[in-house]
Amino acid sequence: MLTFPSDIRALASTFANLQGARVINYLRLRGLLDTQPPSDPCIARARHHATAITHPAFAAAVHAFIDVLLGQGSTTSRARSPKTVENYVAAILDILEAWIADGLTDPREITKKHVEDALAPLRGDQARRLHTALRSFFRALKKERLTFRDPARSISLTSNRTVPTALPSDRIAGLLDRLDAPPRPPHGCPRRRLCPPLRTARPPPANRPRPQ
Repeated sequence: MLTFPSDIRALASTFANLQGARVINYLRLRGLLDTQPPSDPCIARARHHATAITHPAFAAAVHAFIDVLLGQGSTTSRARSPKTVENYVAAILDILEAWIADGLTDPREITKKHVEDALAPLRGDQARRLHTALRSFFRALKKERLTFRDPARSISLTSNRTVPTALPSDRIAGLLDRLDAPPRPPHGCPRRRLCPPLRTARPPPANRPRPQ
């Protein structure tokens, strides 16, 4: 007997202790979950990509990821646009298949080192795209309690900031020589003696009569 995900979510909304997302994931792994065909072509392609993943545990995790992106997870969340959902799924497919080929059998086995190694050879928009998609993927799995940790949480991409050009050594030496040199006299004064301080005439006291 096949069960629709909408029925499980309706049941989970009735019983607070029922983890709907985990039940859906369990039924998906056992082939007991029937999915209604999506009406949107982007969501249909994302679901097709998830189903085509070679390991059932990773395929079920990506389906759960799609549920969260659509705002259909176990808790309320903002629904993303269908194109964003498709882009996120497409961005992580290759690395998931690579981890499966390396012998991983469950997304819970993915570590921070796996994520760092995946991002290391990438640059620019390609690195940012995979980094964003993986962070969203693991955040969704942790939210649905399908994994215990988020291996991408503490990973940040290094930004390519322009480093100021260093001053030549001869210019630095010239600046240091200026600091050690004695102060130059004001313009118009002899070089060997400083100009005397200027004296200004003081006004006579107010109580003293001025000479006639």
